[in-house]
Amino acid sequence: MATPAKSAHVRIRPPNPGDEAALARVSVATWQSTYSGILPAKTLAMQTVEERTRVWEGLIARPGSLFHFLAEDGAAGPVGFISMGLPRGRHLAAFDQEVYSFYVLEGHQGRGIGGRLLGGAF
Repeated sequence: MATPAKSAHVRIRPPNPGDEAALARVSVATWQSTYSGILPAKTLAMQTVEERTRVWEGLIARPGSLFHFLAEDGAAGPVGFISMGLPRGRHLAAFDQEVYSFYVLEGHQGRGIGGRLLGGAF
């Protein structure tokens, strides 16, 4: 299999109001492609763009102690995101941050976008 070309037009930035639906589409699509065959189909079907859009509306409007960054690939728009925050357990006390979620659309994986997201977040 050929290695996908690196994405030269990827921009890493915090999400803005108006990005909620695009981030929800990334969330649902990555869950369905990543966890198919691992999680029950019923669980995956419960992940809807409408429900995830509402979640992202809250996260963007009231970020609290979480930090979010999205990867925007030219005309394709948001193709991935990372969410980070304070460590949630004693076993992570030595660290400043914990990655809570980290997803890149299947068709955009292998292009260095995940590394760019991590680098931008840290």
